[in-house]
Amino acid sequence: MDAAKPKVGLAQRLPWIAPYERILPGFRRKSVDPVTPEQPVSLPSFFVIGPPRTGSTWLYEALNHHTLLPKLTKETRFFDTHFHRGFNWYRAHYPRANNGRIIGEVAPTYFASAEARERIARAVPQARVVCVFRDPVERILSLYRLKCAYGLIRWNFEQAILNDPELLESGRYATNLKAWRQTLGANPRNYYRTRGAVAAADWCKARRLDLAVTAVKNSPLMKFFLGGGRSFAELSCEASLRLYEHFLPEVEELEALLNRDFSLWKPLAVQAV
Repeated sequence: MDAAKPKVGLAQRLPWIAPYERILPGFRRKSVDPVTPEQPVSLPSFFVIGPPRTGSTWLYEALNHHTLLPKLTKETRFFDTHFHRGFNWYRAHYPRANNGRIIGEVAPTYFASAEARERIARAVPQARVVCVFRDPVERILSLYRLKCAYGLIRWNFEQAILNDPELLESGRYATNLKAWRQTLGANPRNYYRTRGAVAAADWCKARRLDLAVTAVKNSPLMKFFLGGGRSFAELSCEASLRLYEHFLPEVEELEALLNRDFSLWKPLAVQAV
């Protein structure tokens, strides 16, 4: 008589069900190493790492028809915020069948995150990264307005600059790009080329996102959910020039790194000439 076969739990038969283990009766948690992904978990081969407010939503929609991206949400925030949840949690955001498409993630918050850099370098050192850059002053204003529209911050712009580190840190283009190069380049299996960092010469699509946020903010129905708020004041010429002066060293270093001309992002330098 054959010996009774050991019972196989639901999580063993359906690995993708792991994120729901807490609501499944009788399921015994299986320990997962949050640093080393278990096999056969497929991880992304490319990351669009931002920074924020550079047209990443449009890019997500454009890539979504040709690659395999997270379906439950555009940004999983796994490698910078939810890494402790484990790779099964991360993989559950992707469809189970890839139909031969490459796997990726559009994750603009990863750009200025040292944790995301280190974790991606350990988990998928062969992954390619793509950066999309935009006028740094326009971008920081766009990010500030988005956060205000969604009730994430209540300060005026000057106060937000002092109290929200992400606003300025995500605008340090050259510093963060060099950090990504150094981190990913440390592994001989890593792939990195200058063409992997794309400097966007046309960011009209990102401007359209600003208009969309303004339209949502002015909607009476959405004000009920988002809290409304005061109208955005225009940034003074003096404040704008101070920001351009602040970002000038980063812009000039980015020009050297990418061998590109970003004179339009340097009004102070243009005036000096």
